[in-house]
Amino acid sequence: MQNVKQFIQNYKAGAFVSVVTERPVKVKKSAKGMVITKRAEMVARLGVNYDNLKQTNQKREDGDIPKENAGLPWGEWDIYPFLIKHKNSGYVRMYANKAQIRNKFFMNGAEVEKSEIEQYILASEKSKPTEDSVLTLSIKSDNIIKIK
Repeated sequence: MQNVKQFIQNYKAGAFVSVVTERPVKVKKSAKGMVITKRAEMVARLGVNYDNLKQTNQKREDGDIPKENAGLPWGEWDIYPFLIKHKNSGYVRMYANKAQIRNKFFMNGAEVEKSEIEQYILASEKSKPTEDSVLTLSIKSDNIIKIK
């Protein structure tokens, strides 16, 4: 978290950054012992006010979300609008274009296609369809392996 805090101190809010994240994937009991990880490479924006996003305003007009911001669904702001803290962990709030996120999967250190690991991973790990082109992400700061 400290490296991320140092990064945002010199960061111009709303500018685009290159981010690489990596985290372990939750696997079924039958796959115990397998180490499956997911790496995501993306260009994202940090320090953006959610209420000012075009997508947010459109959803409010359409009635898809409440007219008033109800605040964070979990956690609390550590450094608004960059960092969230929750249960002794830090999260970076960022916005990325869904179409431009490149995911890679690794099984026991070797890169594999997602189709090769589908049978081993929990349903909660599988992508949920979304119509949004810009995703609001809260990435655990420990999972950020590169940000520039």
